[in-house]
Amino acid sequence: MAQQRQSVVTPERFASGMAWEQYLNHVKRNREKFEHNYRETVLTDEDVAVLRALVERPDGPARVLALAEDWCPDVFRGLPVMARIAEA
Repeated sequence: MAQQRQSVVTPERFASGMAWEQYLNHVKRNREKFEHNYRETVLTDEDVAVLRALVERPDGPARVLALAEDWCPDVFRGLPVMARIAEA
């Protein structure tokens, strides 16, 4: 089986996605859970330092792509955490 060599997520497709605030404004279900999990996610100074060090590496992560639906428990638990990490 041949391996896919190019991502289906082109720069244009990535740019057409929503940022955290846009997504949160779009949420119709479980909004209170999204907001609660966002409020309750606190990163320590050490967490922030480690995340920044990872991003500064030449091969470090620079972007996050989340495929999300507001009815999904994994999303309303995990996406607010990812938003806090991205903000850091």
